[in-house]
Amino acid sequence: MIGATFVEPFITKPQDAIVNSAASVAAYFSANKDSLPQLWNVYLWAVLALMVIAIYPSVVRPPSFLKSACYQLSTRAGRVVLLGGSALILEGVSRISADQVGGVPLIVGTLLLVVSLSVDWTTLWRRSKDQSRELVQIVDARSPSMIVVSNVGDSVETGDAVLLGSGASEIRAAVVALLPGEGRSRAVLVMESESHVLTAKIGSHIDLQATATHPAVVGLVAAGSTPTSVLFDEVEPLAIGDPLVVGFREGDRLYQVSGMRLVDESWSGSKTVTARTSATLLGENENGHLRVAPELPPAHSSVRRPSSLVTSTLPGGYHRIGKVKGTEFPIGITGDAVVSGHIAVVGMSGMGKTTLVSEVCRSLGSSKFVLAVDTTGEYVQRLGMSSWEGGDFGSTGTWVYEPRGEEPKQAKKLVEDAMTVAYNEYASGQLPLSRVICMEEAHTFVPEFNFCARPNLDHVNDTARMVMQARKYALSFLMVTQRTAVLSKSVLSQCESYAVFRTVDDTSLSYLETVGGPIVRDVVPSLGRHEMLCVGPAFNCDSPVIVEVDPPSALS
Repeated sequence: MIGATFVEPFITKPQDAIVNSAASVAAYFSANKDSLPQLWNVYLWAVLALMVIAIYPSVVRPPSFLKSACYQLSTRAGRVVLLGGSALILEGVSRISADQVGGVPLIVGTLLLVVSLSVDWTTLWRRSKDQSRELVQIVDARSPSMIVVSNVGDSVETGDAVLLGSGASEIRAAVVALLPGEGRSRAVLVMESESHVLTAKIGSHIDLQATATHPAVVGLVAAGSTPTSVLFDEVEPLAIGDPLVVGFREGDRLYQVSGMRLVDESWSGSKTVTARTSATLLGENENGHLRVAPELPPAHSSVRRPSSLVTSTLPGGYHRIGKVKGTEFPIGITGDAVVSGHIAVVGMSGMGKTTLVSEVCRSLGSSKFVLAVDTTGEYVQRLGMSSWEGGDFGSTGTWVYEPRGEEPKQAKKLVEDAMTVAYNEYASGQLPLSRVICMEEAHTFVPEFNFCARPNLDHVNDTARMVMQARKYALSFLMVTQRTAVLSKSVLSQCESYAVFRTVDDTSLSYLETVGGPIVRDVVPSLGRHEMLCVGPAFNCDSPVIVEVDPPSALS
């Protein structure tokens, strides 16, 4: 334990806390516990609890706040200095209690060891050196929040946080780029807020000091931004889907990181490469709906992380399916078939399509007749849904139909029967019952013509024609497929809303780009498992949004 304390005094990962906890358990069983058994038992239970806290987030998917709490507790309490030091002190106390020699020296030596290793002497030395501030010269200003300074030497790196001083005022900033030159002496800085005093002092000298406190801004709105997206050079690392806010006259608006690339930049006669990030406007929260009112963002305005967790409540009539990535803002699918129309779920196998679709079917079944058409047996055998024997289209609930025979022919008959029932209700003056037909692996039931056997072409064409007319009779379709190329375009073109999981198929990306815009190519290939891009009126968001899908209730 003493050796481990010397070798690794600073813990940065929960994995280290697990290893240190295991070593502490070993120390417990090797120690003499005759004199103070109760204290040793308390120590053991505390160590085991810490081990569980460190392991818990890797076994389940806890809420973000609980995951963060486990991380903070395990990385702080799981340090070797704390666990090992406690064991050594407890050993010393046990020796004193048992009138054995060496207890006092062991305690004193342990305390000295803990104190010496609890201080990051390297950081302390650097901070003491930083007390002698360096003077840098302002050589250019790109905006009231962005300046170029010289004479920075080797004291800063890209992404570092610094404190700028001019007289009695100070302002936080971050290094966006280091410009090539003798001694790497120039740097581009983005300031936390506009400072006309500093930007007006081109040619003058100011104080620069490294600081651990990063500015709140992650970038400034740059040229190329549009009413629905912003471009900026990022100050700190970001990831696809990260939530951001940009200030407008009426208040902050929510954005989401949708693309990143390296670009050439020129400042003061020097060229460098910087990280250019794009973020898509999600809008403002209007009673749980993300409403978009396109407006050009103010030039050079700050792009920031939200100051608090973005939350909301789901609007009435929507069934929750997930949340905006990086937030607690719920995203749902409307239960109104007239509004939602037909929906396509597209993505590679194993990305979570069935997780989403099965939950949607269960949710909609509370007020509709929902029929999942499945030939894999997964819905009945693994998900436990009830089989549908045919004939009854009038009962609310969720059912599964497993057709036998040629799929296009069976699909045509099913849709024809449902349309006949709905038409008779409509013709008699009744309000037709809202019905949803979900086709899992829809390309087997309504394939594109070049993937369809010639005898089945007429069946597919008849099904596509009925799908085009179905909304009039409150009949909606949920089409699930891995590629858009293999699904009938006559059917796919009737889908107003899309839930797009990860796919790298260029044909699918090209088609989906016509629906969701350029964000599709930037976002969809990089989506993780159980992440999707939602597009269309079926969801409580006006613009495409990256969503973390909720785990299925039946499997959680």
